[in-house]
Amino acid sequence: MFAVDGFWFEVKPLSNVKADLSPLLNTLHGFGEPFSFILTSQTSAMGRTVKIFFRTPSMELQNQLAHMVRNTIGAEIILDAKPQEKVYGCSVEAEMAKHYSRPLVAEDVEGLVDRIYEAVWHVNGALEVTCQPDQTAKTWIYREMEKTMGKGVRARDIIPFTATEKSVRARVQAAKEDPYRKTLAELMMKKYRSRLFRCTVKVYAETRAEAENILKATPTHLNKLRKFKTTKNVTFPEPFRKPSRHTLRNLCSKISLLTPIAVLYLCWRIGLFSPGQLLTEGLKLTPGSANTLPLFLAFLSLIIPLALLRKRNAIVLSAEELSAIVNIPQAVDRIPLEHGETPVIKKAAKPVKIKETPIETQKLLPKTEK
Repeated sequence: MFAVDGFWFEVKPLSNVKADLSPLLNTLHGFGEPFSFILTSQTSAMGRTVKIFFRTPSMELQNQLAHMVRNTIGAEIILDAKPQEKVYGCSVEAEMAKHYSRPLVAEDVEGLVDRIYEAVWHVNGALEVTCQPDQTAKTWIYREMEKTMGKGVRARDIIPFTATEKSVRARVQAAKEDPYRKTLAELMMKKYRSRLFRCTVKVYAETRAEAENILKATPTHLNKLRKFKTTKNVTFPEPFRKPSRHTLRNLCSKISLLTPIAVLYLCWRIGLFSPGQLLTEGLKLTPGSANTLPLFLAFLSLIIPLALLRKRNAIVLSAEELSAIVNIPQAVDRIPLEHGETPVIKKAAKPVKIKETPIETQKLLPKTEK
């Protein structure tokens, strides 16, 4: 994990051109570098509009991505343009409701991205999606497919149905005849064969309810994005961080379930815990009982780690799913976007500093007669 401010550029789509960033995502996957896509509702000369920004960890990727966006959608690109710094009432970090092998979208549906833009503009908030190409996630999708089809069925036997063993063929045939399991396995296989990105999704708004409204605008199918963590009084934009699949956190969360056993064993070794007395007295503990303190410590050792290391479902999206969030809206004439004029790349205008003449110097200057 690293945190830097990053290199920014703003994207201003042309008002008369319908754009699609889907081909760009497939190309970016081959770069193997992280990037962020930001939507923010800000006040400009046109009033309150939704602005689009990209952020990269290096200047080289910034220039490459800027040229790719301009060539893909024909937009006006402003290098080094950053969103206005603002303190929001809260930010909400998202997680997937179920394992990421279950897709957010099943097929292309128009208008999914438009709802996100409308929600960001309506609550005067912001959305940031940070993406990192990740093909190692295929391994866990493969295992989830096997769990879905039943014990003894291998994922490579599912689609196409090429199982050779008689017992396995019977299970595969049974799964094939189950419409739900068959459809779910096909969708998992489709995601398995796609280009995958691990992601971090954060939304910003004045209240938690408004932030959750932005999350609700994201696509849902067999899975969805839900709230994981809420932070109050957050300065936007935050430092750039690479997304994680939270493998270590979830492993520690599982290990923490064993801590009560370790605490009771330690208390037994030093003579504070008596299993025999517990069997005879049961759980009817009194303040003077010898087992009261060890059991209380075991209870605390279970609750505290679970509260601090709660399991977090990673967000891993295919390029098709990501394009339903990271994209340009279709109804560009209806959504208040910051539009560009010509498909060019230019630098952001630097603020002009006016130097004031000191009062002592003004006294020495010659006076001009009127």
